[in-house]
Amino acid sequence: KDEEKISKNFLKIQNKNITFVNLGKYRSFLSFILYLLTHPFKFVSTVISLIKSNNKIIVRCPSPSLFFFTTLNLMYKKKITIFLVGDVYSQSEKIVNSHFLKKIIYKILGKALIFIERISLKNVDLIYAYNSYLLLRHKSSNAKKILTLTPRYKIKDIYFRKDTCQNKKIRILRVCWLLPSKKLENLILSIKILKKIFDISLSIVGK
Repeated sequence: KDEEKISKNFLKIQNKNITFVNLGKYRSFLSFILYLLTHPFKFVSTVISLIKSNNKIIVRCPSPSLFFFTTLNLMYKKKITIFLVGDVYSQSEKIVNSHFLKKIIYKILGKALIFIERISLKNVDLIYAYNSYLLLRHKSSNAKKILTLTPRYKIKDIYFRKDTCQNKKIRILRVCWLLPSKKLENLILSIKILKKIFDISLSIVGK
């Protein structure tokens, strides 16, 4: 409703070309399972109608609805593109920080979700993976696979500017959860290379 107030320098959303569909009342994998158990026909019929009425399907993974879209799509054979942006097993704080019996339960559930993801991605057309580990997991899939990150940079996009980092010491701050999926080793290795030329330090803040 405030579309006209948005600056012309920002991308406007053309509401007439966008439809938002609520698949169900869930906000996690667990609440998804509970919703599915209580509304199975409603959920499946919604997924089928969406597949039938659209030409292309794009899914951002991990996603609890992934299996249903890829499996039900076998009847309609619509093109499916996957953005594999995270690992539900290593990115889940519950799994990483759990102990004893909880850790065993979460580990089993994590392995089960990865197994379902592997089955689901066998029947897609294109997979964009955010790291090589995720890509390797789905090497048996017949999909075209591309290793990518967003935003993507080319070498020509990176250049030295004299008006930045003018202090003798350059300090960089990274704020994030300390989880395997964050690939902090790449950042640390980059700092190691830069230290050969610059007096540079890195601080990492996060749980």
